[in-house]
Amino acid sequence: MILSVRDACEIHDHVRQADPAPEIDDLIDALAAAASSSEAAAQFFKTNHITGGMRLLLELGFRRLAGKGEQPSFVLSQAMGGGKTHVMIALGLLAQLPTLRRRILADAGLPDEFDGAARVVAITGRRNPAHYLWGEVAAQLKKPEAFRRFWAEGPRAPDETDWKELLGTEPTLIMFDELPAWFDYAVAQPVGGGTLANVARYALANLFEAARKTGNTCIVASNLAGGAYPDAVRDLEREAFRGARPVEPVSLQGGDIFAILRKRLFAKLASAQQIDAVADAYVKAMEEAVKARAVQKTPERLAEEIHGCYPFHPRFADLVATFRNNEGFRQTRGLLSLTGRIVRGVWLRSTNDVHLIGVQHADLSDSTLRSEPFLEPMREAIAHDITNQGQAMAETIDATQGSDAGSQVAIALLFASIGSGPESKRGLTRSELTECLMAPNRTLTEFGTAFDALRGYLLNPD
Repeated sequence: MILSVRDACEIHDHVRQADPAPEIDDLIDALAAAASSSEAAAQFFKTNHITGGMRLLLELGFRRLAGKGEQPSFVLSQAMGGGKTHVMIALGLLAQLPTLRRRILADAGLPDEFDGAARVVAITGRRNPAHYLWGEVAAQLKKPEAFRRFWAEGPRAPDETDWKELLGTEPTLIMFDELPAWFDYAVAQPVGGGTLANVARYALANLFEAARKTGNTCIVASNLAGGAYPDAVRDLEREAFRGARPVEPVSLQGGDIFAILRKRLFAKLASAQQIDAVADAYVKAMEEAVKARAVQKTPERLAEEIHGCYPFHPRFADLVATFRNNEGFRQTRGLLSLTGRIVRGVWLRSTNDVHLIGVQHADLSDSTLRSEPFLEPMREAIAHDITNQGQAMAETIDATQGSDAGSQVAIALLFASIGSGPESKRGLTRSELTECLMAPNRTLTEFGTAFDALRGYLLNPD
């Protein structure tokens, strides 16, 4: 007997809440809270996966702080909600806490070339310090008077020499998060013949150049592109970031995303033997489709993929990728929010029959899920085709067949059809749909019948 995900796994308490969306961390608050408590700092790493991008930044960042690395600056290049703040928090915590750093890096198989603790400066564009960005850097380095002349009588930009004197010889990590928010404000503040944004651009460009020449100063910033930002922001990116190494915090194409979802949403997962049993059961269920030539994927490949993505279905990430670039969808953070709601729906499901979680298990009768920005344009279609107090097309098919095959087909097709990017694929072929939905104790016939009944609504029928 194979176990359902509800029987084999445990979810974190926050996933059971009516709104299981992950909290949005502020860089400064998170560093302050975690640094004040070794337990809080350790807890951060218990619920956050070290992605490939984070591994790269940790290795090169600490090599730089040790005075051994030639790369002084990094830019986290990913869309909004793509994990940039979490990567900065991780780097900042480990830079300040040598004991925790040694343990975390050892567990991750990473070298630790940096000995001791670094000074850490965390700046977020969501805050507007009275002494401007450069004065805030000096204040966090505990040298506020050194830069007083650059803000006390109005904003003036420190030059490269000023920054080198401020930085000195101590290992220093400086992180900038959400700078465009501050520049949106600064571009409207007149200073002389220009604006505060022009002064800030010059000041920060000088900082990046000074850091390059210190040997053990490391600067990490989130990317500035991707919005209608003022010229000062684009100029800053060209000037200050020109030598920065781009780092992608989270890869939505590889195993990173499944590891993140498992760690953030699940307190306990099935054992290796239990996952083996689930993979075997899916292979047997897929054999019927293979014999009927209804799918192209081999059962052996399916089993391998299940071991890599359990408790999620292998096609889960593929379907989410179709709308990850939609306006309003916040990449990693949005995916965590969406998946948390889907998982919560599985735990509230009337029948305990889900062995691998897929988008087809989304409970679209849940108003909080329907209110997701990427689903808003589809609300009418959802009510007409999927769920409307038993009156929708899929619900009618469910009632006729005595199963939820109609709903699963319709929901899978919906999620495969809402990508708005120029390269977004629309819809699923019959073969692809079968790969998504075939499961233990389900038949090719029931999904085929539901597919045919809904065929007139498909965007990409095969």
